[in-house]
Amino acid sequence: MSAFLWVEDFENGQYQEFTNNIFGRAFGLNVSEIPHNENSLRRYLEDRDIYLVSTFSEADYFIENRLADIDFVILDIDLKVLDEYSEDTRPTTLTSILSNWYNYKADDLVEEKSFTEACDKLKPEAGYHIWKNLVMRRGFPRDRILFCSNHAGYLESINKSFHGAKIESPDIYEKRDSKVGEWVCNNRSVAYTALRREVITACREVAARLISQPSIFRLPNTIMRDPPLDANNANILLDTLPLLLPPDAGLSHQRVAFRLLARTLAQDWDKHVNIKEFESTSEKSMATVIKAARNFTSHDGDALSQLSEADVAFLFLICFRMTFTLSFADLEKFETNMMEIIGPKVKLSDQNLQNCLNSSIQNINDLFNKLRGHEKIHNNTGDAIEYFDGKVNALQEAGKLSPTEQMKCLKLVFLQRMFTSGKSSRFDPPKRLSKFVECLCERMYESSCAPLEQVLPAVRAT
Repeated sequence: MSAFLWVEDFENGQYQEFTNNIFGRAFGLNVSEIPHNENSLRRYLEDRDIYLVSTFSEADYFIENRLADIDFVILDIDLKVLDEYSEDTRPTTLTSILSNWYNYKADDLVEEKSFTEACDKLKPEAGYHIWKNLVMRRGFPRDRILFCSNHAGYLESINKSFHGAKIESPDIYEKRDSKVGEWVCNNRSVAYTALRREVITACREVAARLISQPSIFRLPNTIMRDPPLDANNANILLDTLPLLLPPDAGLSHQRVAFRLLARTLAQDWDKHVNIKEFESTSEKSMATVIKAARNFTSHDGDALSQLSEADVAFLFLICFRMTFTLSFADLEKFETNMMEIIGPKVKLSDQNLQNCLNSSIQNINDLFNKLRGHEKIHNNTGDAIEYFDGKVNALQEAGKLSPTEQMKCLKLVFLQRMFTSGKSSRFDPPKRLSKFVECLCERMYESSCAPLEQVLPAVRAT
C-alpha cells in the first residue's frame, strides 16, 4: 500500500485527535489504541507505513535522504524549526533559507539573537518552504501533497508566499475537515502507487538479505550461462526495477514502464532454461509463463504493451519467486500487499476451475484450428504444439494475439499448467498447493476465468 510522510508538530499534544481525524478511516484505527506521546506514536504509525516528523529540519532531512520511502505528504504550515536535540546541528538548507528570506546574519555580533528572530519568522511559513523543496527542487507531484493545518490565522501569510512566487496556491484544509480523511482513503490504495511501493519494498528487502545470503539468488542454478550469473547480477536487477516505475506517470507512460518492467524481469529466461528440469508443478507453471513473456517481448515490439497494475503484480510475484528463494510456508509482507492489487479473493472450487479451464481450452483449440492454414502455424511442428501453452506460443508467433489477449493467455497458461496434465489438458489438480500458489490463484481467478471468448474473437482473419 502507499506510504505517507506526515509533517506535524502537535503544539498542543493532540496526538490521538489529529491522528484519528486524518488516518482513522483509511487505516481502520481504534482511537483508544492511538498512543498519547510522540515517540510511541511514531512507532505505531511507522508500522502502517506512515512516517511522522515534527520539525522543519527533520522534514528537510527526511526529504533529502528518504524521499523514495513515501508516496504522499500531509503537511502542516506552522512548524517548529528545530527540536531541542538539534540546536547544534543546523542544516545547510535552513541556514540558506534564513539568510535569503528572514534577514539572518551569520556573521553578526549578535548571531544567536539574529538566528532566533529569523527562526521565529520562518515558523509560520515553514510548510511553504517544505512544499517548495518537494515540488520545485525534487520534482515531487504537487497533487500528492495535502496542506493540513489548524492555524487559520497563518493562511493569509502562506498564500502571500505562493502569490509572491507566482505559484498557484494549493488547497489548505483544517485537520478536522472530513475531506482530509477522504483524501487519505482515496490515495492509500491507488493501484499504481501501491504497486510501485511494493516493488521498491521487495527489492530493498531482498537486497538486504543478499548481503549475508547470496545463495538466495536462484538464477545461477537455473540458467547455465558463460560467464555464470552471480550476486552482482542480482544487485543490478534489484537496483534497476524500482527505477522503471517513476513516481508520477500518466497512463501512456505507465504502459511503457510496465512493459519494460516485465521485459527486465524475464530477460534471462531464454533458451538456456529447460522447463523439464524444475521439480514441482508450481515451478514448471511459473517458469513457463516467464519464458513465454520473455519470448513475447523479445520478438514483438508491441507485446505486453497494455498491461495493468494487476498484470504487472502477477508477473512480478512469479518472477520474484523464481529468481529468489522466499518462504514456502508463508507469504512475504510485500507479496500479501501485492496480491491485493491482482484482484479480489475468490475461494477456489474444483468445479468452477475445471469449467474455466475447459472453456479456455475449447476457445484456444477453435482459434488454433481455424488458423492452421496460416504459414507460421502450419510450419510450427513438434510435440509442444499439442499442448495448451504450445498453441498459445504458436498463435503469438503468427501475430494472432493482441497485447490484451497475450496477458490473458499467459494467466491461463499458468492455470493450465497447474491444474491439468497431458495433451488433452485433463483436469488433474495437485494434492497440495503452497501458500503462495493458493493465494495467487484465488486472487487471479476472477480476471483469468472471465469467458475467454470475450477476449478471443470467434474467427480471426488469416
